[in-house]
Amino acid sequence: MSRLRTASGALFLIPLLAACKEAPLTCPKILAASLGVTIRDSATGAFSASGAMVIAYSTIYSDTAFVPVNRPDLDAQPVYLAFGHSGPFLVTVDKAGYREWMKTDIVVRSGACGLETTNLTALLQAAP
Repeated sequence: MSRLRTASGALFLIPLLAACKEAPLTCPKILAASLGVTIRDSATGAFSASGAMVIAYSTIYSDTAFVPVNRPDLDAQPVYLAFGHSGPFLVTVDKAGYREWMKTDIVVRSGACGLETTNLTALLQAAP
C-alpha cells in the first residue's frame, strides 16, 4: 500500500511542476541602470567615490553623474547611470588628485526583464 501512496503522490506533483513552467514572468515596472561604477583608489583599495564625476558615452547618448565632495558616506556606493540605454559605452571617471580613468567597449546585455546592469570597478591612480 505504501508503494501506491508514493506513486499517486508523484503523479500529483507532475501537473504542478508543469504549471510552474507555464507561469508568465512578471517584471518590475522600473527602469534599471545600465551601468554601475564602483570607484576605488588603486594603491590602497579604499572606496573613493566622493568628489568623482562619471560620464558614460555611446554613439547616440551620454549621461553624467556627480558624487558630492566630502561625502565619505557615499565612497562605497556604486555610481549608477545610463538608465534604460544600451551600449556599447565608453566610461570615464574624473576626480581631483587622480588621473582620468577610462574603459571602452562596455556592453550592456538584455535579460528577461530588459537591460541588465553592467558593473565596473574604476581603479583610480594618483596624479603625479
